[in-house]
Amino acid sequence: MKKKKMGQAALIIALGLVLSACGTSANMSKSSKESTKTEQTSSSKEPVKASESDVKESEKKTIETENGTFSVVLPEGWEEIEPTELNDEADLALENDKKIMYVAVLSESADDYDGFDSFKSIIDFHEWLEVEDETEKEIDQSGWKGTRYMITAKIDGMKAYYVYDIVQSDAGHYAQKMAWTMNSKKAKNGKELETILDSIQDVSK
Repeated sequence: MKKKKMGQAALIIALGLVLSACGTSANMSKSSKESTKTEQTSSSKEPVKASESDVKESEKKTIETENGTFSVVLPEGWEEIEPTELNDEADLALENDKKIMYVAVLSESADDYDGFDSFKSIIDFHEWLEVEDETEKEIDQSGWKGTRYMITAKIDGMKAYYVYDIVQSDAGHYAQKMAWTMNSKKAKNGKELETILDSIQDVSK
């Protein structure tokens, strides 16, 4: 049990480091932001198409943040946590404590950049992750377009598996969506990480 908790703590710290490094204008404007509390309501919109069995075991939520409104489907075992538990600039933070899986989302207004390519050019996870294996694919689903990276990397001597989306939404946000777990759980939980990222929608409009 002690080893498991240490692993969880290390993963949380690792993600905090990654997101701190890949924060863009959010980091520059942190001091000028007013503190706001995240408001949660039951979702009135259909975020994803799901089978009847999936719906029964999932909770659909709409989460209002300072940067926008997002919907997400939380499968059994997942819950929303205070975003600052993972990163001071995160809009959303989710965890499955039992399976040692986590999700965080940072979003920014597209109006603050000279196009999506400008946003992408600022982000290079190779600068803060010791990448051992990496694949990528283009995604266009759930109102998001961009690139998904599947990464095995080391941070502070520990291996983790990341699913990392750099995307733009139809509702006018650029975002970094990341899900991660311990590398030993990649084969078992990798698809679930992608599924929960795919369920996140920007419903700001």
